[in-house]
Amino acid sequence: MGGRGTYGTVFKLSRQSDGTWVETILHAFSANDGTDLQGGLRMDAHGNLFGTTVGGGNYGSGVVFELQPQPGGIYSFAVHSSLPTLTASLTSMALSPPPRYSSTMLAVSSAPPHSAVLGRVHTTGPPARPAERSRDSFPAGCGTVFKLTPQSNGSWSKRILYNFQGGADGGFPVAGVIRDANGVFYGATWQGGGGTNPNCDSYYDTGCGVVFSLSSYGAGHFVEKVLYTFQGQSDGANPIATLLRDRLGNLYGTTNGLIFGSYQNSTVFELSPAAGGTWPENTLYSFDNRR
Repeated sequence: MGGRGTYGTVFKLSRQSDGTWVETILHAFSANDGTDLQGGLRMDAHGNLFGTTVGGGNYGSGVVFELQPQPGGIYSFAVHSSLPTLTASLTSMALSPPPRYSSTMLAVSSAPPHSAVLGRVHTTGPPARPAERSRDSFPAGCGTVFKLTPQSNGSWSKRILYNFQGGADGGFPVAGVIRDANGVFYGATWQGGGGTNPNCDSYYDTGCGVVFSLSSYGAGHFVEKVLYTFQGQSDGANPIATLLRDRLGNLYGTTNGLIFGSYQNSTVFELSPAAGGTWPENTLYSFDNRR
């Protein structure tokens, strides 16, 4: 948020010789070029920044944008796509605020221009809590993993890699995907997955969210595997930030702890690959949300 009309900004912080930091606004959003960024940015090899917004644009449902560095320290702004009936935002870092919309994080490959963009997007409108709005009033759709590829004429083509069902497979992804050397994608969903905590009820199924992988099995087809389902207990609930992966293949992330009016402790967690394809969860730290 913030900027012109509180629509959000892209900014840079520069460290000074005395140890202080100076902020520079690279772009302030308006209703026409996007509103309400959720998540971080991704920089390609040329220093261009990519991101998305959860609102604004031609359809009011978000845009995919690019900022290109220019002489004099300024950045030019371009909208690559106004997303009809989609809500999207982009991240490559665990900087997401608590979700206020049925939005999605988009992960962009760190590559030169005219390369593919990969991410996830929701096909629903902004949700309210169950007491304010019923499940039946929401359009169908629990989120997707999608690919955007720029075309020679400047447009972008979109291909859906996976449709979430909102059940055991998870739903409402609010974090970016990461990719390993074998081309396997890893991510998390804010809701879905089932679980035992009744406070984790989501709009389409019970669940405090999942961590998943997405693997290709040829001809552009992908299969999803749930690596871990959050229970809303000491393991946390509702992951909203992009995962990190170390050299040993362990995955790290955070949970938000927001469960429809009930606050569980937020956590920092680790998932480690084990025998039999399992991924045991280890809670590294639990934040006290009561403070």
